[in-house]
Amino acid sequence: MTRNRITRKVFSDLATCSLVLVGAAHPVHSCTGTQLTAADGAVVHARTLEFAVDLQSNVVVVPRGYARAGATPDGKRGLKMMAGVTEE
Repeated sequence: MTRNRITRKVFSDLATCSLVLVGAAHPVHSCTGTQLTAADGAVVHARTLEFAVDLQSNVVVVPRGYARAGATPDGKRGLKMMAGVTEE
């Protein structure tokens, strides 16, 4: 091998090791999906919120059939929405 090729190989190996070590040093946070089936056959899908930082989220449960109208920044009436179920 030529000197230039050896230098590139060493640099490549060091960069790879550095990336692996940096990735291993950070904790892993992931979301978990779950599906619950009630006795009557109704299915509820859910997902946990597991992040490494506080997102300051406000989680809201919206029942099926709930109607909502948004507002624009200048106070005018925005979009109308209806909570529903996506059929598969």
